[in-house]
Amino acid sequence: MELEIFKMNNKNLLGTFELLLAAFIWGSAFVAQSAGMDHVGPFTFQTVRFILGGTVLLPVIMARDTALRKNGAHTKSPDGNKKLIISGVICGVFLTVAASFQQVGIVYTSA
Repeated sequence: MELEIFKMNNKNLLGTFELLLAAFIWGSAFVAQSAGMDHVGPFTFQTVRFILGGTVLLPVIMARDTALRKNGAHTKSPDGNKKLIISGVICGVFLTVAASFQQVGIVYTSA
């Protein structure tokens, strides 16, 4: 009798590997953030970090939008866009507050 936990197919194995990779990257980021705090303040570091992240994501967003338009899956609904913008602003506010607390906390703790 084999336990269900040990029955892993390729999809489960890939998911487990992706979670491990995400945890490794997440943990490594704290070391980089702590090193960055030696040179700039927490809010300057956060601003540069988010600008860099947005700059990297912009081509991805544009490519995805182009692909959706080609497939006909892109719809322009005023209600959908309004909800999307409001949801994005709310998520952005929470992300900014959480990242600010994290950056300031890194100043007073070790990685």
